Amino acid sequence: MIRFHGYHCEEHLVVTADGYILLLHRVLPKEGRARHATVESTKSVFPSPASSVTGQTFAPPVLLLHGAMLSSEIWVCQHATDKNLAFALLDGGYDVWLANRRGTKYSQKHVYYKSSETRFWDYSLDETIMHDVPALTEYIISVNGHRTISLVGFSQGTAESFGALALNRKLQKRVNCVVGLSATAKPPTPSNSFILSMVHWSPELVFLVFGRKSMLRSVLFWQRLLSPRALAWGMDQAMYMLFGWTNRNILLHDRPNLYRHIFALSSVKQIVHWFQIMRAGRFQMFDDSPSKSHIVPEYPLCNIQTPGIVFLGGEDCLIDEQFVVENLLTATVHKMPGYEHMDTIWAHDANILVFPHILEFLQQHAPHHSSKVGRAEPSQLAWPPLSINAS
Repeated sequence: MIRFHGYHCEEHLVVTADGYILLLHRVLPKEGRARHATVESTKSVFPSPASSVTGQTFAPPVLLLHGAMLSSEIWVCQHATDKNLAFALLDGGYDVWLANRRGTKYSQKHVYYKSSETRFWDYSLDETIMHDVPALTEYIISVNGHRTISLVGFSQGTAESFGALALNRKLQKRVNCVVGLSATAKPPTPSNSFILSMVHWSPELVFLVFGRKSMLRSVLFWQRLLSPRALAWGMDQAMYMLFGWTNRNILLHDRPNLYRHIFALSSVKQIVHWFQIMRAGRFQMFDDSPSKSHIVPEYPLCNIQTPGIVFLGGEDCLIDEQFVVENLLTATVHKMPGYEHMDTIWAHDANILVFPHILEFLQQHAPHHSSKVGRAEPSQLAWPPLSINAS
């Protein structure tokens, strides 16, 4: 898809402290020349001297983090080039990297585990917040050369960004600003009765129904079986029944192509974690205690000092505007009337109503003419490397 629009692409592999191998897509300018992918050591997220680019200054880096059950493809799948945020950022003077969190089709490798094993899928939001985001940001900084990086998250990618910053003050020094699209940290109580009933299921019941590996793997079968138009019709019906979305801001002729990229695998445990957050009404860590008398730690969003900007759809049932305003104190909130959840990246006019504000915000906090570059040192890791126990 990147090459279809005339750009070039690199693939980079990053190994997290707990052994997951994540794939990064790096978008390169049209006149650029793609280099070979870099495979990193399992002992560090930093490149070896032989694989790093020396004597070269890149534009300020921006890391795009996709939402739940999605992948990096959401940033580049629009047929019109100017409607893809990744290309808008690249043409705006930034070094654009697209993340793929653990479990997606691009990141189903582990140092010791196979994706067919249950233990591969034994992760919640806590692991992606504590390991994936810091590992990806530190790797990109070490390759790019700039001392700081900007984060752009969509939906769950926003929650992961703010969660990582809330826990990690060292990471706050590495991130110059955060952009949240359809910012989700604590979704409101679902209006759909079926989803509401699932939210109140016990984790054991969710695991009994969906298993302990990936969530709704059968959707991949239907994606291959149905024609693009049939799939788009089915997705429209499903989203309306579950969330009340009409998707009227997404052009009808664009939906067959876009909807083929709307599903990627994620762990059932991560979905259980979201259910726990909705049930508790707070952005908290995963509750794995059998006792009901304990208090689950909450992500301390008040610790965040990094400037941010968030875009909230006026008709998005997956966001809690009041929670965002009260807890993300350093973020400017833009409410988009008539926008639903996917519209902040896929609406036919997002390139006019959203993208320019993002570029203006990045230019303010991460100007692309900045000359602040410097190699990252291993001592600056957001978290110290952990030993990986194969057992």
